[in-house]
Amino acid sequence: MKTLPGSFVGAFVLALMTGCASGPEAVDNEPLEGTHWSLTQLGTQPATETNPEKAPYLEFLAAEKRVVGSGGCNRLGGSYTLDGDKITFGQMMGTMMACPHGMQQEQALHAAFKKVTNWRIEGDTLQFLDASGQQIAAFKAKK
Repeated sequence: MKTLPGSFVGAFVLALMTGCASGPEAVDNEPLEGTHWSLTQLGTQPATETNPEKAPYLEFLAAEKRVVGSGGCNRLGGSYTLDGDKITFGQMMGTMMACPHGMQQEQALHAAFKKVTNWRIEGDTLQFLDASGQQIAAFKAKK
């Protein structure tokens, strides 16, 4: 039996490990559908949470092609259509309770749905983009 020099074996093992390693570029993206997405940013402003029980969030229901969630005060819902990285929201509806805080943010979120044309996920962050590629809103996956 022929033995290989130690430096060759070490280089071979290192090559195998490097090929299998998951570096910073290897990121597992959360799926759009079936994930609880908590609002983190709306436009250029960080999202505010005035009541943890009513924190703004979205969930995309794949079977029904419906989105449900909360604007921070009221429940919201509507339809959506996906085509690759394009997304279109149908008429969004919501309950109509008045809350002492967070109504401006909730109204801005409803207005944002009309401007969204694209979406992308990087790791556990979902971004809604307008036609020019500007971020309209950002969400973080809740685990």
